Amino acid sequence: MKEYAGGDVLVPPNEVARLLGVCDETLRLWRRDNKFIAPVNLPGRPRWRLSDVLALKESRDASKRSADPAPPETYLDGGDIAQVAQWGLMA
Repeated sequence: MKEYAGGDVLVPPNEVARLLGVCDETLRLWRRDNKFIAPVNLPGRPRWRLSDVLALKESRDASKRSADPAPPETYLDGGDIAQVAQWGLMA
């Protein structure tokens, strides 16, 4: 990794993909479809500021946490009896 003039570290595509938990091909497709942050272009070698990648990762992680559905209620917690019967859990 090299240091950018602003003091930030620049990371290559394979490292960005690893940090985000996606494969290289996913990153390539995001770039192709303009669904990813713009790189700092060195001649023929795209690099991203580590701080930008980590901010994006944190944003994605936060949105995943807020999108996780609450666990369903169970029959013992006052869940819907019809749903329990549908699951075949009642005799």
